[in-house]
Amino acid sequence: SGIGASATFGGAVMGPGAEGDAGGPAALPSAVRLALSVLGTGGGRLVLVSVSGASHGYAKGTRSLPPPPALGAHVEANANEEFNAGLERLTRPENTALRSLANECARANVEVSLVLLPPSASVFMDCASLAQLSRWTGGRFEYLQSVLSEEAVGEPAAHLERAIRDAMRIKRTATHTVLRLRTSRGLKTQRWRQLTGAHEDMDDNYIVLPSVDRFTSLAVELKLDEAKPLHGEFAYLQTALLYSDANGERRIRVLTRQMPVTDDLSKLAQSLNPPASLGLWCKGLCTDLEGKAAKTLRDALESDLIDSLVAQRSLCPPPLKRIKDEIILSRPLALMPLFMLALLRFPALSHLAGTGLSPDQTVALLETLRRLPLHLTCLMLLPRLHLIHRRGVSDGWAFPPDKAISPTTPTPPTPPEATSVPQPRGAPLQPSSSAPSEDGHTETSSDAVTRALVDTVEVLMPAQSEIASDGIYLLDTLQELVLWVGSQSAPSFVEALFGTKTPADNAPLLPRSANEHSARLQKLVETLRSQRPQYAPLRVVVQGSLQQQRFMGRLFGDGYDSFMLHLQSMALPKL
Repeated sequence: SGIGASATFGGAVMGPGAEGDAGGPAALPSAVRLALSVLGTGGGRLVLVSVSGASHGYAKGTRSLPPPPALGAHVEANANEEFNAGLERLTRPENTALRSLANECARANVEVSLVLLPPSASVFMDCASLAQLSRWTGGRFEYLQSVLSEEAVGEPAAHLERAIRDAMRIKRTATHTVLRLRTSRGLKTQRWRQLTGAHEDMDDNYIVLPSVDRFTSLAVELKLDEAKPLHGEFAYLQTALLYSDANGERRIRVLTRQMPVTDDLSKLAQSLNPPASLGLWCKGLCTDLEGKAAKTLRDALESDLIDSLVAQRSLCPPPLKRIKDEIILSRPLALMPLFMLALLRFPALSHLAGTGLSPDQTVALLETLRRLPLHLTCLMLLPRLHLIHRRGVSDGWAFPPDKAISPTTPTPPTPPEATSVPQPRGAPLQPSSSAPSEDGHTETSSDAVTRALVDTVEVLMPAQSEIASDGIYLLDTLQELVLWVGSQSAPSFVEALFGTKTPADNAPLLPRSANEHSARLQKLVETLRSQRPQYAPLRVVVQGSLQQQRFMGRLFGDGYDSFMLHLQSMALPKL
């Protein structure tokens, strides 16, 4: 169906290829090319749905899960390493045919979105190969294996229906987009296409994507051109985005950024933005993992961090430079070890055989991380913990210790720096608010009532030691929301949320119409879900249950102290 400048063609495709075992033509390319002929030259959106494994087409014979090593005390170490290497290989695309197909779609201004649901949790779908279609055309990628687990809430068919509906929804997007990048003399771009994933056939200063929306995030590295040294106090980076709006009108948006030029290392350090650095690291890693082993990249990251700690000594005043038994962090760089720890914990950089993740699940995580804007990258690696209730403070919702939140005295929005950057352990709890209006809208009394419903208290350095058994906490991991219910929480508040004083794992919340407390929690969940590109399911976990690690294992404050001691032991000998 065609709606304005966007068209949608829905089709169900059974796997990367499904035309027998005799090596016939793969079904997926045929279906995509058929859709291209239907859409014509006007561009649009193609949603591909697959519910079968990678048993035909490109994956047949060469892309299959390796057999696990035999169990027993005498299993050789290299057998486990070979098994892990086999799993890692399946996280990398090895066939460029689908990338060529993606380029055909990009040239036709067709965005390709993928919704993948394996028939069982053990089926390999080859997400690494399939993801090229969505990545290189700016489409969505959603892998639904988690809905098949015993802990999943709802039927898989319902989740599949929701994912397809979200992929086909007409959103506020810019279509037929061309992005051009220009720099001052003395600078040149590198790794733009590799970091972004875009149509390959144009000049290096251009990127073509069928569509972009408010969650689209692109990255580029700038390198000094030694043959053309920089002159003057400033260098400039200019982007020009040519696109079609919802009415089909061509528009252009030009943005010029000014960058100071300095040879002073301290000034350079002061200009650092830690979330931006983390985002660039993540996009670089997602690209590098397609050609390098995870252990190699992990060791390189840790080595770079240690070298950074040593180099920061030059930023200290002379008396501190002589101290050799302590690590001294420059204030602008103080959060880098915490960000690096979060990145090193990312499952794709770990031994896959020990994480319990399949290659397809790992690719899905990488695809999510690759596409996210900076604030959501921080959220995925450093989940936010909202304190909902503490019986020791109140029988109802927890409020900031100095002032209760009410519709008449709304808490001002938390600055972006406070929402995306965690503070050292021991920092006080801070109020957390929904994002302010992008259009500069002035808050009215009704807006204050709405915001008061979603304001919470945030634990800035969440660790297991900070979790109280008389509390209820909501952990936002970007991909899901985990509500942890302490065993000593106020029974009246628990009953107001669940309709029972003793809820079990995955217990449903009462509807918003039930009472004030359930309405406020439902509003909070709804607000958080609206701030990300994909649907985030809510999972309830009660204290002491088998699912508790789903909550406790994601508190990024745990392990920070021991990690810093490890870094200190590695860095001090180099001072």
